[in-house]
Amino acid sequence: MARFFKPQKRKITDTKHKEITITRLDHLGAGIGHLNNKPVFVEGVLPGESAVVQFTEDKKQYARARVIKRLTDSQARIKPQCPIYDQCGGCNLQHLSHQGQVTAKQQSLTELMTKFAGADQAITQVEPIVGPDTHYRRCARFGIRLDNRGQLQFGFRKKQSKEIVDVQADDRVLDLFCGLGNFSLPLAKRANTLVGVEGVEGVEGVEGVEGVEGVEGVEGVEGVEGVEGVDEMVHRAHDNAQYNQINNAAFFQANLEQDVTEFSWAKKPFNKILLDPARAGAAGVMEHVVKLAPEKVVYVSCNPATLARDSQILLHKGYQLTQLGVMDMFPHTGHLESMALFVRSK
Repeated sequence: MARFFKPQKRKITDTKHKEITITRLDHLGAGIGHLNNKPVFVEGVLPGESAVVQFTEDKKQYARARVIKRLTDSQARIKPQCPIYDQCGGCNLQHLSHQGQVTAKQQSLTELMTKFAGADQAITQVEPIVGPDTHYRRCARFGIRLDNRGQLQFGFRKKQSKEIVDVQADDRVLDLFCGLGNFSLPLAKRANTLVGVEGVEGVEGVEGVEGVEGVEGVEGVEGVEGVEGVDEMVHRAHDNAQYNQINNAAFFQANLEQDVTEFSWAKKPFNKILLDPARAGAAGVMEHVVKLAPEKVVYVSCNPATLARDSQILLHKGYQLTQLGVMDMFPHTGHLESMALFVRSK
């Protein structure tokens, strides 16, 4: 009989309070300091700040700790706007100025790409795409539970807990139409600029992993081939192209983790490829992308860890990472969206 179990955290034997100074933030927004030559991750503390902490998890390679008392304050620290910020698990960076958040995300992204992907440190930083830092969500997920008295509780969940935080603020429901729509056009234009399709004749095609229904900015190219793993997305792409009277784009459904070079659409001479995978990345696709030998590859990512992992294949196959940029679509959170341009060495 198979036995399924959840791995247990290493038992905490050192419960003493320790003083630590944070030197930088990781790509999820947690502060990083060092004790006994081991990195310690601490939520809610900024670079340059010192704090008294207590370990909550202790492993051979790293540790996690909670703040007992903050001893110093960074100039970048601000007062959180949300009255339940310290309790709610929705966001974790409201104590850092918005500009500080963008800068920290840029630094974390560059460090990941240079350390784990082996990219050259002399990467051109593309100007970040930013938008409003408040009221930018178009939907919210609430928790519902019965308390000990049998009364229904409705609200956000506490950090790492099933308990409900009561929302008392006046802005209980965000405006219906204040979503992320304002990012669509700037993102499409920035991607087109990186890949080099604006006003260029003779571009054979762009292949997208996901989101091929977004077909803005293809007027100046010879042809575009969009490929999706999900059939429904292909239908949406066809409808979108027809609605916008775009006649130089074709869309196909395929398992992108198979050898795509055998498909009829892949036998065309592609010279530019646009990848837009889910958080899991495009590990099963990268070897096939290299076989198509495009001049340029633009990788749009919602997970910097998988971007760094997938980039290794391109870099090892003769591509250079020439431009890297952050899209701050989710301010005050550790979510890091990015775009990277890879150019094949001549």
